[in-house]
Amino acid sequence: MSIRVQSISSGMIRNTSRAQRTIERLVETRGVGFLTGQTIRIRFAPAEENSGILFQRLDLPGKPLIPAGIAQVVHGNRHTLIEHQGAQVALTEHVMAALAGLQIDNCLVQLDGPEVPGCDGSALEFVRCLQRAEIVQQQAAVNPLMISHEIHLIDQQRQASLTAFPTNSQNLILEYHLDYGSESPIPAQSANFVITPESFSEHIAASRTFILEHEIAMLKSRGYGQNTTFKDLLVFGSNGLIDNQLRSENECARHKLLDAIGDFALLSRPLVGHIIARKTGHEHNHNFLKLLLQKVDIPQTRAA
Repeated sequence: MSIRVQSISSGMIRNTSRAQRTIERLVETRGVGFLTGQTIRIRFAPAEENSGILFQRLDLPGKPLIPAGIAQVVHGNRHTLIEHQGAQVALTEHVMAALAGLQIDNCLVQLDGPEVPGCDGSALEFVRCLQRAEIVQQQAAVNPLMISHEIHLIDQQRQASLTAFPTNSQNLILEYHLDYGSESPIPAQSANFVITPESFSEHIAASRTFILEHEIAMLKSRGYGQNTTFKDLLVFGSNGLIDNQLRSENECARHKLLDAIGDFALLSRPLVGHIIARKTGHEHNHNFLKLLLQKVDIPQTRAA
């Protein structure tokens, strides 16, 4: 992918603070993994201040921990895959979005399989589970990174771009413009929200993964999604959505916001600014975070 960066200054970051947050009690849910087809249990446990988000593979010898940071990202096919010392967790973006959207800074996420369960293709089940756990404030402060200079990330090959601006808001403002062209059964659409726990829970969390029908056939031929049906996510055929109904007119664009929130959470600190994305995906989100890391020393969460 050819990426061009413009207008970035080493002084682009300033800090503000709020109290760190975790959950009061352990909660769990389960669902089918989109990649493996396994039924996977996911547990959310409280975590100490400054520990960040840690995944734990309960099914592997030694129950290894995998920090949820940009340094742990490895290549995933249309999803975010993290790895630490040989242990991996796939499809982390939806659960990371739920944690970031609810402003939960410290949490241990335990899994008995290699991927986060797909549930209904959104973050809704994770949000409901975390809300049952009750979110509590901690003593230590978290320092969000606030964008103070314009940043442009441009992928000319895919005609995609990500532009970040400073904002007077204390929250992240996200805008996404989706356009696969006039021949696509997925219509061009946009979504724009100030990201707060309320707006995330009400308007973004329930937006589901979407895919084209011919892509489903290709993935199943490779062994993926064997137990996934058209009811589990949004599948678009030549005549539109198959065997499902949209939860909002721009659900696909909202899901792109959800993915971005989850990927940006790999910064290990909240990000504050106004970000406009056009036709971008996980790889662009990861490259944007790497760009920030070049300009500021951001402590990465470490596994114990």
